Amino acid sequence: MFLKISKNNAAEYMDKYAIIVCRLRNSRIKSKQVAIMEMAVLLYDLEGIFLVNGPLSEVKGLFCYMLPIAHVKHLTEKLAFAGYSHKFYLIDFINLDNETDLPAETRLWKGRKFGILNLLTQDEEIYKAQSPHNRPFVIKGSDGINYDVKGYRGDGSDLGRRALPVEDCRCLVNLAMPHKISKLTDPFAGAGGIVYTASYINPDISVTSVDIDPILAPGLKSYGAVHFTEDAAVVRLNDFYDALVTEIPFDIKATEHILRGLENICRRLKPAAHIVVMCAEQQADMLTAYFTDSGLFLYVKHSINRKGTPVFIIAGTLDNEFEERIKPLAERVLAVY
Repeated sequence: MFLKISKNNAAEYMDKYAIIVCRLRNSRIKSKQVAIMEMAVLLYDLEGIFLVNGPLSEVKGLFCYMLPIAHVKHLTEKLAFAGYSHKFYLIDFINLDNETDLPAETRLWKGRKFGILNLLTQDEEIYKAQSPHNRPFVIKGSDGINYDVKGYRGDGSDLGRRALPVEDCRCLVNLAMPHKISKLTDPFAGAGGIVYTASYINPDISVTSVDIDPILAPGLKSYGAVHFTEDAAVVRLNDFYDALVTEIPFDIKATEHILRGLENICRRLKPAAHIVVMCAEQQADMLTAYFTDSGLFLYVKHSINRKGTPVFIIAGTLDNEFEERIKPLAERVLAVY
């Protein structure tokens, strides 16, 4: 799923493949490795190939993918939901004078001049509306009455309820192949960013949420989740799931209990399920060891500096076909970026 093209073999690819340039959001400009892997999963069924030395790939915040020309017509329906990248361009070897907001100095690649076509810029109004600052939520008050609130973010403590930024929610869900799955669970659902985003990316996904805090139940249900107000370590789910996607509580003292919760929920995962977890950086070693000992192939294990808070994204699977295809890219990205 990755390729390095030389001047000698460029011609054989240029006529058969389209090259897209992906631009990272400024908020995740230092998270190129995760953005590359997110795009690999998003473009998995479109036969996307990471282009190691693509046009403009030396420019900060840019990276390239190529895919068969026949699949270009399906691109925008995927790219509109990307998390860490938000602008996309097509390399054009025929029309050379297109104007974009990308650098114009280096329009020569492997001996061929190129232009750049604007392919897609994500709708920033949708992004703002989905922000935890603006997204509507419902909480249960101490009087037992449900209240509509806006911008609910919880108390921000390590054990408290947090609200993930939009780009993180999208990225985590995208790493679980949302267009290929039918049932997803979030065992530490909090303020519902994963639940909301999974349904946004694929409205046909059935989402089950778990959270011990009863205050959150009406809000998670309002996002369409089948919800359990229980401890993830003891809850008895009544279904089997294609994916587990969650941000765990960041309290290092609670990590062992969280692992018991993950172990309990993992019993309800299908054999080829994907598991995607965001954790605090100091929890990463314990979770990595747990998932590796469970036999998962980890295709993402990278740190993210989120406004000064170091966190870690871990994604793994038991899907042998997926592992075979994506393992070379995962190892390359881990070694180089």
